[in-house]
Formats: sequence, structure tokens, C-alpha cells
Amino acid sequence: IHTPEQLVAQLKRDGLFSIFNPVENIEVVQRILEMKRAKKEESRSRILADVINSFTSAIDEVFKNNVGLDPISEPPYLKTIGEAYLFNVGANIDLEIEGFHFSAAIQFDNKVFENVFDCFVDRDHQTSPENLFTNEDDLKRITRKIFNPIFTLAKLNLKEKNKVLSKPNLPEFLFGENLHVHRANAAIVVEFLTAAGAFQLEVAIR
Repeated sequence: IHTPEQLVAQLKRDGLFSIFNPVENIEVVQRILEMKRAKKEESRSRILADVINSFTSAIDEVFKNNVGLDPISEPPYLKTIGEAYLFNVGANIDLEIEGFHFSAAIQFDNKVFENVFDCFVDRDHQTSPENLFTNEDDLKRITRKIFNPIFTLAKLNLKEKNKVLSKPNLPEFLFGENLHVHRANAAIVVEFLTAAGAFQLEVAIR
């Protein structure tokens, strides 16, 4: 900061300008930092949109082909820090893309998931529905059969967009009463409407 003009010219002649990064005053530094922040925010927003679109497409395809439901996605909206949505059955995965950290969760309440399951077993003749909600192991097994293809396809969609996961984590499956994720984070929420009821995709910025 406050590099004399003659010295700036000398650094340029000697090929040392990019090493020392001389600037006239602190205002120049602040403008440079603001430009960098804006560029970083633009990159993060673009990747966030790719994550949301990849999961939305995956949910749409898997529900149509595997479950037999045609989900309609509502326009995305922002969930602010401190807000949390309660659910009973879901799955969550952490994603790191180009140095940015996101978390994607799919959330159902019990009634909607029961309805989704009924549609699923009608198409999956290898599944027996008798003990789904009385046997926890059976619930987890069926949940994985429904959710795993969504996460797999979402990752493939991201790969097609040249978005490579730095750490290919596995999803965490969640079961219980009054569950919530992302309370400490802002998140984009997409609600899906189906004949079985509504459920949510929530993508948080870590």
C-alpha cells in the first residue's frame, strides 16, 4: 500500500509487479477484495443452482420411473438461518464442490412416506409391505431403495455439468419424530407436490 509511482513503474519493468502487488492506497485494496468476494459469491450461486437442478431432475426421474408418481416442483424459496422444518423420514448428504460446501436433504412426514411406499411396492414385486412401519430394519431397507437412486442420479447430473465432488460422501438416512436439519444454515427449499402428498428438498450452504 502507498507504493510510490516511480517504484511501481520499476517493478513493472523488472517483471516483479505481480509478485509484490503494489497499490496506491487502502481504497484500492478494498475494491479488489470486494471484486474477489463478488466473484466468489457468483461462483457459489452458480454451483448452488447446479446442485438444486441436479437433485430436482433426479427426484423427478426416480419418482416417475421407480415409484410411479409424477412430482410437480414448486418455485424454490429461501429458508433463513434459525428456521427448521420438522420431518420423520429423510436422507441428507454433504457435498463439497470447487471448495464450496453444501448439504442436500430430502424430507417426508410419516403419512406422505407411507403413501409413497404404497406406490413403490405396487411397482416393486420383490418388496413385502407387511412390516414396514413396525419393523425398523425393514423401514431403513425400503427407504434406501427409494432414496439411493436419487442421490446416485443427482451425482451423475452434477458430473455432466462438470461439477466434481471433492469428497464423494454417502447419504445419511434419518428416522424419528420432529427431526430437522440445517437450522444453523440458510437453505434453498423446493417443495414437491404429488398424489401421495408433499415433500421437500432442502439444499443448505455450509
